[in-house]
Amino acid sequence: MNHDVTVAVCVKNHARDLEHCLPAVRAAGPAELIVVDGCSTDDSRAVAGRYADRVLDDGGRGLAAARCLAVKEAKCSHVLLLGPDFLLPGDFLADMLAAAAQWRQYAGISSQVRVFRPRTIWDRGLDGWWQFQRQCGEKQVIGTPCLFDSAFLRRHNFADSNIAADDTELCLRLTRLGYRLAVVPVVAYDQPGKSWADIRDKFLAYGRADGQFYRLNAASWRWQRRLLSWLYPWRQGLAGLKWAIARRLVWAGLFMLIYAGLRSYGMAADIWRTRGLRG
Repeated sequence: MNHDVTVAVCVKNHARDLEHCLPAVRAAGPAELIVVDGCSTDDSRAVAGRYADRVLDDGGRGLAAARCLAVKEAKCSHVLLLGPDFLLPGDFLADMLAAAAQWRQYAGISSQVRVFRPRTIWDRGLDGWWQFQRQCGEKQVIGTPCLFDSAFLRRHNFADSNIAADDTELCLRLTRLGYRLAVVPVVAYDQPGKSWADIRDKFLAYGRADGQFYRLNAASWRWQRRLLSWLYPWRQGLAGLKWAIARRLVWAGLFMLIYAGLRSYGMAADIWRTRGLRG
């Protein structure tokens, strides 16, 4: 069965992940699969060509611009935005569409995430982090995999720019307009086999996105809002530690602190690097 959903995967140099991601997407039965390539230098584009209905090029303008392009090009009534490192169960799209109908007061919904059959200690830590981060309910910011009505998202699209904090920018703009967002009880999977380098790169990138968002907005913020932004990784990390301790997940608790340290460092490094360039 083909569901009236365009699945849009934005990728840059993730050929290995795409080899697993795209067949799973196809098995879930979307009416359309779009891959937007960010000038990959590996085999990502060739892998995408074997599975996608269309492979687009974002011109190297970054993830926000790639997602903006995907939304503009989507032909179906709903669009599901997906990262290349996810695996979708066969019933995922049907379950997300059913959830969208049930949670129709929300403009956009995101799924829960688990790590598929964790193999490494980093998989196990990340699995705990996903469980904490993607608890069901209303959220101010949601991330991929996320489902929107296509016409709605075209009206309020991602910024066509090189901003790294694309999810944050879009979601905060939507909530300021009075729209609501939520995580629903449907599960997608992160691919297993994570190494320390994978975890380091993932959360440093989150921090760099935080730093860019801070630089773009801090001039209009009061000092209290600036402080909250600086403390955000540690507030999340300590809340995650408390959550893990309550469930006797010792390694997951330690992982929350690793996450907070990496994300906080990534944010600080981005801000100070930019100041140094300006100086």
